Amino acid sequence: MTRIALNGMRFHAYHGTHSYEREVPQEFQVDIEYTADLSRAERSDALADTIDYTAISSTVRKVITSMRFNLIESLTRTIAEAILKEFPPIESVRVRVCKVHPPMNGLGSVEVELSLERGGLKT
Repeated sequence: MTRIALNGMRFHAYHGTHSYEREVPQEFQVDIEYTADLSRAERSDALADTIDYTAISSTVRKVITSMRFNLIESLTRTIAEAILKEFPPIESVRVRVCKVHPPMNGLGSVEVELSLERGGLKT
C-alpha cells in the first residue's frame, strides 16, 4: 500500500453555526492523506496508472465551496466520503479540516480530523 498526502489546500467558504459565518467567507485549510495500491504506477511512471492529485483537489474544492455546513465535523466527513466514492482504488482516507481564523476571541484555529476506510469508520 502506498500512502500519499496532499497538504495545505486552502479555500474560502461559508461554514458555521452563526449567521455572520455564513455571510463572510472564511479561510479553511484541508489536508488529505490516503492509501491505495499504486504498485502499477510505481513501475510504469504513467499518470493513467495512479490517482491524479488534481482530481482529488477538485473533489475537495467542490464539496467545500458548493455546500454549506453548520459544523466542520460534517464538512470533514462529507469530504472523506466523497473521496472514497469518487476514487475506488483508495482504501483509506484521512481528512483534516482547519478553520484558520474562527471568529472567536483568543482562538487561533479549529481543526477536525477523520479517518475512513472503505466500508466504514477507521478511527
